[in-house]
Amino acid sequence: MDLNKTLRSQFNTQIENAYIIRISGNRESVRLSERCAASCEKSGMPYQFFEGIDGTSGQLVVPPSLQSCTALTWLKAVDHELSVTEIACVLSHFALWVKCLELDQPIVILEHDAIMVKAFRDFQAFNQIIYLGGSEQVTKGWPVLPIPPHATLNHNYHFICRAHAYAIDPAMAKNLVSHVVKFGVHEALDIMMRADLFSIVQMGLYAYDEGGETTIVDRKKTPAGIER
Repeated sequence: MDLNKTLRSQFNTQIENAYIIRISGNRESVRLSERCAASCEKSGMPYQFFEGIDGTSGQLVVPPSLQSCTALTWLKAVDHELSVTEIACVLSHFALWVKCLELDQPIVILEHDAIMVKAFRDFQAFNQIIYLGGSEQVTKGWPVLPIPPHATLNHNYHFICRAHAYAIDPAMAKNLVSHVVKFGVHEALDIMMRADLFSIVQMGLYAYDEGGETTIVDRKKTPAGIER
């Protein structure tokens, strides 16, 4: 059976754009997003900037482009220990999951510290989170395997090793959206993207994260509580 032919006969597997999340009111976010955009241009990856929700002032600031996103009003933050910036991060990604559903085709999601090294244009999977790569695979020689590196919390459960660069299809977007609507914003973004709930795979090294000032402050979990 030709899997590619079967997938294409039923689903749109083509990725037209990467969406780079940035906060226009934050100088560092703008600087890093421009660096990310330059890497997309160099690697031949079409992209668009996506205005994220800003929590750096201590209040959630929704950009005009998302004020008509009704789905955002469905959500409740159910963990009072989460910082405003952690909630803003979840909401920004959630808005892109909704966009994936509206487009009815897979998309690439990049945080502003991502560096694209190779275009990812064909989503040869179904109902998956495709991890595009991480800094450890560039600087430490970690292998690129079908099961990507996971982060863990107190040796309990495994989740995506930072959500800086990944791709999803509409089936996965539906499951991610449904999960957050059902359970609320109950954890930081990467911790919610658990490998025991959502299938996470890797199909090559397409991107990695390169350090910069983060817009997430006052995290609920200290770095010592998370192992990668």
